[in-house]
Formats: sequence, C-alpha cells, structure tokens
Amino acid sequence: MAKFLAFIAAVAIALAGSIPASAQEKTLKFVLGYPPGASSDLLTRLLADKMRGPLGMNTIVENKVGAGGIVGTEAVKNAAPDGGTILLSPLAPMVAFPHSHGAAVRYDPFKDFVPVAHICDFQLALVMNGELPAKSVADYVALDLDPPTGTKFDRVLEVARWIRDELDALGVIGVPKTSGADGLHIYVPLPPGTPYDAGLLFCQIVATVVSQKHPRVATIERSVSARGSRIYVDYLQNILGKTLATAYSARASAYAGVSTPLTWKEIDRGVRREDFTIETIPARIEKVGDLWAALRESRGVDLSRIARYADKARAR
Repeated sequence: MAKFLAFIAAVAIALAGSIPASAQEKTLKFVLGYPPGASSDLLTRLLADKMRGPLGMNTIVENKVGAGGIVGTEAVKNAAPDGGTILLSPLAPMVAFPHSHGAAVRYDPFKDFVPVAHICDFQLALVMNGELPAKSVADYVALDLDPPTGTKFDRVLEVARWIRDELDALGVIGVPKTSGADGLHIYVPLPPGTPYDAGLLFCQIVATVVSQKHPRVATIERSVSARGSRIYVDYLQNILGKTLATAYSARASAYAGVSTPLTWKEIDRGVRREDFTIETIPARIEKVGDLWAALRESRGVDLSRIARYADKARAR
C-alpha cells in the first residue's frame, strides 16, 4: 500500500506540472463518470488528496454518473477550457463508445480533449457463484510469437507463415492478429468441450515442430537469456488462468497499438505493426470488416489429427 501511495504522489506531482499556473490558483475539479465507491472513484480521490496536501492545490471530485462514463466525458468537453477541469476516464469512453454508441456520443476524443497522463491499468476479475463451478474447457488456443527487443517485424511474420504451413498440413484454420505491441498471436478454434490440457498439448506439438524445423529463428526455450535473438513460440499461454490481449484491445505500447486481426495475404505481403493504432483501427474495420469473425464462426479443429501429425514429425 505504501508503494501505491508513493506512486499516486508521483503522479500528482507530474500532473501538477502540466497544469497552467493560472489554473493552479483556482479550484482544480476532477470529473469522474462513475459512482462514489467505485475503484476509479477511490483512485481519483487519492490523487486529489495528494494534490491538495503536499502541493497545496484546491481540489474537488465531482461524480457525473451515467451511460458508462459518457455523461462525465461530455461534461468535461463542455467545461470552460481553463485547464482547471480534468477527466479521469478508462479507455472505453475514449476508444470504444464513439464507435459502438454512434450519435449518442457527442464528443470527439481527438479534437475535444488533450491527454495528460496514463495513471494505471485496472485488473478485472471474472467470478461466478461457487455453487455453479465453471467447466475447465477452452474455446480456442493461441500461439504467441514473442520476439526479443529490436527484432524486425518481418522476422515475426516469417515465423507466423511457418506456423500457418503446419496448421495447413493439419487441415486447421489459424486466425492471426498483432499483439498491439511487438509480437503476433495465432488463434485456433477448438471443438466444444475441449479440456485446457488437450488444447495446450496441441499447441505444444505445433510449436515444437516449428522450432525443430527452424532452430536458428524459432524456439520454445523458456529462459529469456537462452533464446538469444530467436523468436519465442509460446504455447504456455494456453494454461488455465493465463491471459492474452484480446482482439481490438488498445495496448500501452510506444505507438498506441491495437491488437489487430490480419489476413494471411497481409502476412504474406508484409505489414508494419505500427500501422495498427487507436487512430487507424476504426477506418480499417470499416474497410475490411471484422476479420475476427473467422475465429468465432469456424468449426473446432479435429484434434485426432494431431496424433498422426506428431508421428509423422517424429519420423522425419
């Protein structure tokens, strides 16, 4: 808790430095589109308290609740542009709602606001009634291509094509997407009722074959220091409880990347990961549609093929 409060204090100091001197002499208003007691409300009040105390600034927190944060966002858009009204908002009102809510959103995230700071990331937990235990089954699996720092994205695409070749040999569909950062994910749909362990084994076999065929470029070595310049083909992300960035999610990358579904034609032709950002993704979806639908609408793979595939790989 002490480290967290120290972090909030550091954010408060940085935020104070970005506020015009004229605004610092007035009451600084933090506007939040969520109710008192919410996690974002707690964070906002801690931040306001740190600016009120050591920095000696007058601060208030105003909860303008409604429409998932849209009401508060519009209130700040309509406020006087004096630097004294600040919106604390999650990504949804800025990234998703302008596209999903259409005319109901009466603000432009790019024209009506100036970004000040990225404060933190909230972790959300999915829970359910303990009397209704969730089944330990997976809907799909993914191969996560994790390149070392400085690796050209063309090399990542090369490994993706090798994985595509192995999936083709199995008669399996693979749906690729950028990670939104440096890597790339390839998702494979599973038949209903597939246990996590079976999906994990499927990916382990494919990743192992690729790394054995191309040992100078691809690896399944878990030790970062032992990988060298090779690209890590991570199949362990399919362990129950592991997470990957979902399709169309914004990432905290240097170029404001979005995890973007791709076509195999694009991967064959070559793409730049920096071309898929929070600014470019809306126009891309309008142009190419929802490429992620291919995963949702595909039939699950025939896992019985993997045994014959593994036998052939061992015989080579």
